[in-house]
Amino acid sequence: MRTPTHLPTSAPMSPTQVAQATNTSRRTVMRAIEAQELSAFRDNRNHWKITPQSVEEWALAQSTPSG
Repeated sequence: MRTPTHLPTSAPMSPTQVAQATNTSRRTVMRAIEAQELSAFRDNRNHWKITPQSVEEWALAQSTPSG
């Protein structure tokens, strides 16, 4: 996974957009949401949305060694 470099400053992103920005699959993003490793919320159309700040925090946590 790469750390995202070109994230929107404030607009929430969809899981697909997060996957593209972090070079991962949409399923990986959805698993992170389900495991509560990535903070997300549902909009008024029941679509998942993720803030750029949450994406950055998640990407950094994934790229740093846990040892």
